[in-house]
Amino acid sequence: MQLMTSVRGKFPKHFVSFRSDRFELAIPDDEIDSLFPGADCCEWFYERLATATRCAPHQSPVMEDWGWTFAVKANGSTIRVNVWGIEEWFLGVESGFSLIGLLSPPHRKKTEADRLAVCDEIESLICTELKAEFLGWSETFPG
Repeated sequence: MQLMTSVRGKFPKHFVSFRSDRFELAIPDDEIDSLFPGADCCEWFYERLATATRCAPHQSPVMEDWGWTFAVKANGSTIRVNVWGIEEWFLGVESGFSLIGLLSPPHRKKTEADRLAVCDEIESLICTELKAEFLGWSETFPG
């Protein structure tokens, strides 16, 4: 896996990967068709981000057909965090979409700054509180 560290002078914080034994990657055989790994990981990040200085709760974790997702508000912007677990953990961080954001370049710039603030919070949680093996950020899904 090759993680990028810069793109045209910008740090491409869209997907982060890390390794941690704290969260369960295995699924019990009787739940393999109905459950994706990551509920505990998703809940852990949601609880911490929802109470972080720059964030507020918005949408509790839910399981999708590919993994888990939740959303927080950061300075009024909706930021979605997607969680996958394969052999390591992946979090994808994306801005919520709005008509105002699509039409207003200043609004898009503010929303991107808010998204990057959530990325900074996530990186801090991984490296300091979780003390996980931080594998880095990438612009595209590293899997």
